[in-house]
Amino acid sequence: MRLRKGLSLLSLLGLTLALQAQGTQPNLQFSGFGTLGAVATGTHQVAFGRDWTEFDHATDHPDAALDSRLGLQLSSRLTDNLLWTFQVLAKNQWDNTFRPQVEWACLTWTPSPAWVLKGGRIGLEALPNGDFATVGYTLLWVRPPVEVFGGSGVSFLDGVDVTRSFDRPDGTNIQLQVVAGFGDEKVAVNNPQVPFLDLTGSSIWAVALKVRKGALRSKLSYTEIKFGKEYGGAAAEGFRDTLASFSTFLNDPRPAQVAAATRLKGTVGRQFLLGASWERDRFQAQGALVRVLFHQLGQPGSWGGFGSVGYRLGQVVPYALWSRAVSDRNPPPDLGPMRDLPGPLAPALVQAVDTAASGGDVDQTTYSAGLRWDFADQAALKVQVDRVHSHNSTGFWWVKEPGWDGRATVMTVTLDFIFGTVR
Repeated sequence: MRLRKGLSLLSLLGLTLALQAQGTQPNLQFSGFGTLGAVATGTHQVAFGRDWTEFDHATDHPDAALDSRLGLQLSSRLTDNLLWTFQVLAKNQWDNTFRPQVEWACLTWTPSPAWVLKGGRIGLEALPNGDFATVGYTLLWVRPPVEVFGGSGVSFLDGVDVTRSFDRPDGTNIQLQVVAGFGDEKVAVNNPQVPFLDLTGSSIWAVALKVRKGALRSKLSYTEIKFGKEYGGAAAEGFRDTLASFSTFLNDPRPAQVAAATRLKGTVGRQFLLGASWERDRFQAQGALVRVLFHQLGQPGSWGGFGSVGYRLGQVVPYALWSRAVSDRNPPPDLGPMRDLPGPLAPALVQAVDTAASGGDVDQTTYSAGLRWDFADQAALKVQVDRVHSHNSTGFWWVKEPGWDGRATVMTVTLDFIFGTVR
């Protein structure tokens, strides 16, 4: 609460200074970006999702909400080395609304060309080349690969960002970035009874090493989040209490240990990312490898990666994309003698535990082909077809009907645009 009040005061201070600066020099700048999209799949048994920050999921009926978004940014250079930035984004939220959300509200201080310091609400970089996933125009594809970036529910935090740059004589630029703060988002989850996960108060920090030399950009980063709130509400607490009671009844600690493993508050998630992008003349390529470490029941660790290539032919860029994610294969939870108990209650609990334990399993590969047409200045039309193969799991899909064979085709058309100059 104190941090959010501080953020509001910081935004108000920045706006006040911006308006004062406007009186002496016309430097208040308005800009924005947006995407108008339509997506459909070849199945009604499961629904396709872009990432965990959104409620909306597409089926065989065309859907306009999944990829559509509008961002507006107001910024002002208060002094030569102090910039104020405020940005809101309207997109489909966890509650199936397009309620605008503040993504940026920060002051950026550049005391020297080698140092950049930000404070307030700041974006958390997602892609290897530093682009933000919400600005569709900066992406070659219609959306970031879901197998790599679809499981992340964090897009911004309230905190600080410190970046130190080093320029070498051979033209290489090296940046060391440290980010720390607290989350303030709700993200949708695949559970109709408890439809969102509250990240408010979760501590987040990240460190990244970025290297740029000529046409090559590379990034190595580590991100850690410690969840500040429990997930599941009263129903989950009752579930854990019942498991703990079986531990008492059987004089065996294992059911209670499984119950403790379902708790989210205090659990730490870690992500390692190694990525690179390269662009020269007409050719461009990008790829990343991601390792996620997580030990909460139902959310196993995973490996993910993608690679893409594109070749510009005038205003048109045909491209191909491959992405894959596979989760760690953990053994079934050890419930001890509880698995052999007769009667309706114990078998039902055992089945619920096994279902929860495998609910986050992922083994999915997507092959994509697309076309980007830069038909106007700061506007691009994209068409993309994804062929998805999901093995023994639903991956990033929401189950509507049982019996899905793990195959689907996703067809997407988007119109991406920007106006002004986003700072």
